[in-house]
Amino acid sequence: MPKKVDHDKMRSQLLAAAGEVFARYGYAATGMRELAVTLKVSTGTLYHYFSGKKTLFDQLVERAIESDLEELENALTSLPSSPLSRLDAFLSLARREEVRLQLQMAVLMEYARLARDNNSGDLSVLRKTHIRYATKLAGLLGVSRDQGEFLVHALTGLLLQRYVDANATSFAPFERQMRAFLETSTKEKKEIT
Repeated sequence: MPKKVDHDKMRSQLLAAAGEVFARYGYAATGMRELAVTLKVSTGTLYHYFSGKKTLFDQLVERAIESDLEELENALTSLPSSPLSRLDAFLSLARREEVRLQLQMAVLMEYARLARDNNSGDLSVLRKTHIRYATKLAGLLGVSRDQGEFLVHALTGLLLQRYVDANATSFAPFERQMRAFLETSTKEKKEIT
């Protein structure tokens, strides 16, 4: 009697393992055959769950953002609704997850570069997940989506700079500037209402 396979669980396991492979070798150097070998499944099994590398990668990006959003919400909603205390928790989370976030960024940048160079990529999944994250952050901090997007852009820039200069750039000045930005933003919001 053939054994029953929990397809959702298997897809989830394949995505988790594929994320580690992409992080280790990069997007360009990882094909479906290499993924299958590394994940110890047949190529047919991999194609049963994903129509190709791009589909697998897009699902991986969506899975990663779901996980990141859940982690963000858990870290911030347990705090008072004070934007500054929640910003501090957001920045603390970024510090704890810095290496993972930098690896994600490196793979996403490579993916975007290849898509642009080959005129073959639909980057909408990257934009869509970015907007979802910025919108969620804005809601949790009580700021506009534009301000949430600015905070995500600023943090991304800092993490990229720290990646490039082997963490020589300090978090402290950035944190002070983000706190000042948020204090000004929330003060202006109160004055308008």
